[in-house]
Amino acid sequence: MRNSLHLDAFCQFWEMNFNSPIPPLPSRPEQLTVTQVEQLRMFDGGKLYRNLFRVTPESGNLPAGVERDIANGRIDIGKKDLYRKYGYEDMAQKIEAAAIKYEQDKINKETAEMENRNAEREKLNEAKSKMSLGERIMSEPLTQAQIINNQMKYHGHVGT
Repeated sequence: MRNSLHLDAFCQFWEMNFNSPIPPLPSRPEQLTVTQVEQLRMFDGGKLYRNLFRVTPESGNLPAGVERDIANGRIDIGKKDLYRKYGYEDMAQKIEAAAIKYEQDKINKETAEMENRNAEREKLNEAKSKMSLGERIMSEPLTQAQIINNQMKYHGHVGT
C-alpha cells in the first residue's frame, strides 16, 4: 500500500474540507480537481501536498540545484517556483512567508523612523512656539543672500 503513512492525514484533510466521500489516495495532483489541489496546498503548510506529490531525489528527475538544497536542508528564495513545481509546496510557502515578514518588518521600521522624525519636529515646533519673535528670528538660519545684504547694509553700500 503506497503512501500508507499519509493515509490518515489525507482522510483528515478531506473530512475537514469536503462533504463528499473520501477518494482513493492520489498519487498525482491531476487526480484531484483544481479546488481540491489548492485546498491541499494550503492544508498544514503544504506538508501533506509535499508528502503525496513531491519528486524525490532518488528519482533522478529533480534539477541538481533543488536536489542539493534538499540534501543540505537549505531553501533558496530564487527557486520558489521550482520547489512548487516539483511538489515541495511547504518550502515555497516558507519563502513566501519570509518575504511577507521581511516586507512587514521593513514597513514597521520605516513607520518607526517616520514617527521619530515627527516627534523631533513636534519638539522643535513646541520650542519655537515658546520663543519670542526676536528669538525666533535669531534662531532661523540666514541664506547666503541675506548675509550679503546684511553685510552691505552694515557697511553702507546698500540704502535702507
